[in-house]
Amino acid sequence: MAEVLKSPYMEAFSKKDYEVIVLFDDIDDFLFSGFEYKGKKFKSISKGTIELDKSEEAEKEKAKKELENSLNL
Repeated sequence: MAEVLKSPYMEAFSKKDYEVIVLFDDIDDFLFSGFEYKGKKFKSISKGTIELDKSEEAEKEKAKKELENSLNL
């Protein structure tokens, strides 16, 4: 368990204090792939298909545009 919690997959989720269910059996991925709870679908963090925070990406883009605009003055 300690090794899983130190995994690079967990790093981004730990930084944002997101809860993660740790499942060890291979069949668990298959069983939970279509599972939904309170309108939220379960996803595997090891597959890399999760976007954690779109607003952070938007802030970076906004800052980039502001910098470009200030340099073009």
